[in-house]
Amino acid sequence: MRKHKMIAVITAAAIAGAVAVPAIKDFTGRALAQTGSILTSVLGTDYVDVYRFGSAVVNSATWATVASYIRGTMLLYGLPGSVTAAASTPEQTLGSYVVPGGTLSQSAGNRIVVSARFKFAANSNVKTVKCYWGATSISSGTGAFNGNSATCRLEIAGVASGQQNVAASIFTDASATPIVMASSVATEYDAGNVTIKATATDASGTAKDTVLQDLWIEKVGS
Repeated sequence: MRKHKMIAVITAAAIAGAVAVPAIKDFTGRALAQTGSILTSVLGTDYVDVYRFGSAVVNSATWATVASYIRGTMLLYGLPGSVTAAASTPEQTLGSYVVPGGTLSQSAGNRIVVSARFKFAANSNVKTVKCYWGATSISSGTGAFNGNSATCRLEIAGVASGQQNVAASIFTDASATPIVMASSVATEYDAGNVTIKATATDASGTAKDTVLQDLWIEKVGS
């Protein structure tokens, strides 16, 4: 018989002490045996019991423990709105997120995926965009990219202590082939915070030629 893990969750908002739990059923509709309380709220912390066919796999587990049972994709960050580069020539950070230390684990086999989308003004001004994982970056190179859009993607995997493989690419809607595709080795400290960012450099100091339309960062795996 296939086993299906059942997870019951009740949030701790405005709840104090033990809470009675409604009947939990498996995928066939059969009620699962259970005793006691499934949630205890202590200073706003949620605790849950994880059940598999009536047997408690983890009693009073924290969210971190529950997450260890789940392998999927988690959105770490999403750009709240588009950002236009200022009329200035130095490289500008249009969007960024600091990945907390320990998020990427070589032993857990997880990954971090970064996606960014840019839009360029329809003119002949020279423009450049980059995406960064810490000190490692991929650049579009310089070009007018007249009225085009561009997408940047980074895939980061931990391969050893203090070492990550970074596969990166940048495409424009003007071509089915990438402007740049690269694979490199980064050496960010595993337990330290790592900054992910998307930047733009415009040769014109008077035009606002580049817009970061979106930036989203996902963690794949537990």
